[in-house]
Amino acid sequence: MDSKPLRDAHGRLLPGQSANPTGRNGGRPALPDWFKDAAPEALRHLVNVATGVESVEPELRLKAATLVVERFYGKSPETVTLEGELAISRIVRTIVDPKSDG
Repeated sequence: MDSKPLRDAHGRLLPGQSANPTGRNGGRPALPDWFKDAAPEALRHLVNVATGVESVEPELRLKAATLVVERFYGKSPETVTLEGELAISRIVRTIVDPKSDG
């Protein structure tokens, strides 16, 4: 049975205690090697579809082109306008690299 870490009266962890004693980060699991090995070919396929090298329906070409551009340049900010008591004029999704300094 797991024992809970010791906490003070305010619920804060006491010195030397950890809420994550095993050190597992709970993030996404690592990609399998076969997936990493297949990624360059998958990207080539997307580019071939987007540029018309591979013959597909126009809707699929547009989707492939969108995927390629979004992977390299990121998605453009989306603007949403709502009416009423609470109005949001802009929603921007930002992807942050936890390994970067900024």
